[in-house]
Amino acid sequence: MLDAELHLPKETLRLSTKRGNEYAWRVHDIPHVIDAAQKADLVNIGGQLQFWLPDGGICECYWIEVDTSAALSKPSSWQEKVVLSASIALDQFSALLSDYDFAAEGVRAFPTHLATLSGQRRELESLMHFAWYLRAQNSLNRIETI
Repeated sequence: MLDAELHLPKETLRLSTKRGNEYAWRVHDIPHVIDAAQKADLVNIGGQLQFWLPDGGICECYWIEVDTSAALSKPSSWQEKVVLSASIALDQFSALLSDYDFAAEGVRAFPTHLATLSGQRRELESLMHFAWYLRAQNSLNRIETI
């Protein structure tokens, strides 16, 4: 079990899906995850949009990401990092929602895997996940996928 997993509320974990060691949430749940992580004293590192295929494959839209690491490199207390990372993560995530049509990006980037679903928004959205990364204070600077 990952250190961060020990701290994240069970109700937040129940909203997630897990493949291997990677947790991901539905796109609309990410603001809740950011808030829950902050309340649990976890740093929000960020994450990427992914499409989880029924056959177990993952199509990762690495350019549709949240990344708070640049701001976290500045010296500050742990609590300042927790608050700052949540604020930056929420701002970056909101910008992504404004800048991209996630379903259309998936179809454009992965036509072989997703083109047959291009007219079926609900099916595409059921495959959309946002992998999210957190860091617990006692994790010795390891970034944990959760």
